Amino acid sequence: METLGYDLSSYQGNLSSDVFSAIAAEGKFVVIQVNYGTPDNSRVLNVDSNFALARSLAQASGTVHGLYHFSYPTLNSASDEADFFVSTIGDLSEGEFIALDFEEPIKNADGSLSSDNASWAYSWLSSVESQTGVKPLIYMDQNLYLNIDWTEVANAGYPLWIAGYTNDPSNLGSFPAKYWSFVSMGQYSDKGTMPVNGDIIDLDVFYGPLDNLRKLGKQIVMTTTTTNQTTTTVSDPVSSTTTPTIVIPDTSSTDSVSTAPEAGGAVTANEPSSSGSVEKVATSTE
Repeated sequence: METLGYDLSSYQGNLSSDVFSAIAAEGKFVVIQVNYGTPDNSRVLNVDSNFALARSLAQASGTVHGLYHFSYPTLNSASDEADFFVSTIGDLSEGEFIALDFEEPIKNADGSLSSDNASWAYSWLSSVESQTGVKPLIYMDQNLYLNIDWTEVANAGYPLWIAGYTNDPSNLGSFPAKYWSFVSMGQYSDKGTMPVNGDIIDLDVFYGPLDNLRKLGKQIVMTTTTTNQTTTTVSDPVSSTTTPTIVIPDTSSTDSVSTAPEAGGAVTANEPSSSGSVEKVATSTE
């Protein structure tokens, strides 16, 4: 099963309750940019101008949504950017998921990709997870996926969100299974349109039902304690660190991402298929 969504930042304007009500009615989700390191040399961290409004509209409309940080590892430390992200988002509401947008890599003097990229990303991810109790996704393009050693990040269980601008949510292109054996989410177009206002926007796809995407976010466990016939109910936040998966098996004979239907049941992350491709699965926390 595939669930479609939108990638929202300050590039999209004219936000309103009608926009988010339409997204919710479509059964889609939205990922909202929270903040970013600056591309100049001032090393200032910035809050996206649409973040507060977009988040409040998503919450009010019941739209499933996530929050992401656009990183600048060449300008800032992972700890500074992680702390800034966490302080900006404050307390997560139930079902809010989070992500690191990793697009501006550290490069060596000769222009090659530095080995420090994965360790920077891991530091951000692990810091944010420890502070929020939620395991973030990591977004990247296929060039960074193929040319950086992501072993530490993948082995720690941070879900993969990868770009492949094919304009087809069922096909992100052909790339081999290296560190992740499955893709949790994809970005398949940069030429989508927002409902109601018609703004141009990036389009995303989650490989699973909307409820599974919500389960990647903040979870609240309700516990009831009875003392002297007085009942008290307490909300306890719990971590989304375990990710059972619903596998979408690869039935193709090529190296493309699988487009086979969802298999039933919750299972652990699968090994790469015999074709050596990256498979799509729907991750959840149950």
